Amino acid sequence: MNEKAALAVRGLTISIPTARGPLHLVEKLDFSIAPGKTLCIVGESGSGKSITALALMRLLHNALDITAGTVDLNGTELLGLSNKEMRKVRGAGMSMIFQEPMTSLNPAYTVGNQIVEAITTHRSLSAEAARTEAVRLLREVNIPAPEQRLDAYPHQLSGGMRQRVMIALALANNPSVLIADEPTTALDVTVQAQILELMRNLRSRYGASVIFITHDLGVVREIADDVLVLYAGRVMEYARAQDIFENPQHPYTLGLFAALPNGRSREPLTVIPGLVPMVGQFPKGCRFSTRCALATEKCRMEQPLLEDFGKGHRVACWYAPIESTRP
Repeated sequence: MNEKAALAVRGLTISIPTARGPLHLVEKLDFSIAPGKTLCIVGESGSGKSITALALMRLLHNALDITAGTVDLNGTELLGLSNKEMRKVRGAGMSMIFQEPMTSLNPAYTVGNQIVEAITTHRSLSAEAARTEAVRLLREVNIPAPEQRLDAYPHQLSGGMRQRVMIALALANNPSVLIADEPTTALDVTVQAQILELMRNLRSRYGASVIFITHDLGVVREIADDVLVLYAGRVMEYARAQDIFENPQHPYTLGLFAALPNGRSREPLTVIPGLVPMVGQFPKGCRFSTRCALATEKCRMEQPLLEDFGKGHRVACWYAPIESTRP
């Protein structure tokens, strides 16, 4: 994580303004991603993963504000750009594969029209040249008979094909950073494996950095270079993927691993008790303290800092490294 970053995020805070002051959905988020690498952001639903992605793209709902931080894309600070300037970045400098292709693709237009629009927005190509490029992109993402599929509407394609169209749209202008927000969640396991293999191949071919948002640690094991564990809008742990899988340090990360089915034991799955707290109900100290078996009064009252315990392995826990303090 020491390489020159394609994207560097520092102190990112996303808030809801209220009469009593801002409520922070995501707070002091720090991470970076090197060219050609994959960062996986993991955590339960409600941890702040998708809202972080939307903030990076400057696509937050009007009710939300980015109240602190910087987002540096290849030397350009995105949070200081006007809306007009940011439109030039989206799709070219940074693109996003959204979570649900059926609601992200426009049902009133053919997939060809949507890909052509994405191309011509950023490149000076004739309609015929843009259509030819759209066919190439559909072929690149392994859609059969791309010349025919170009004239299909989203509802005429399967879920796996719609997701491939979303990937083609995201790659249309060769972005340096690609954000994939749970792109395999709604797909069966066979199609999921195909999409993951496709994304690995395209990352290698295009050289893009990838931010992959997921709650599936099996997917993380396959594709991640670095892993950021997010909980209730704060980073719990951040390290190289190998370190996370071989030596997880935060009780929340350990809980996520313990909940994984291993295919060998017939014992009931371990679960993390309770739920991710709602915004406005976060505990005063560590946000995981209400669900943590190791929590003490200090955990409940004081928020731990994200500290480096060696080799860039950062953990926000008063009792890290966990091996030496575990009861």
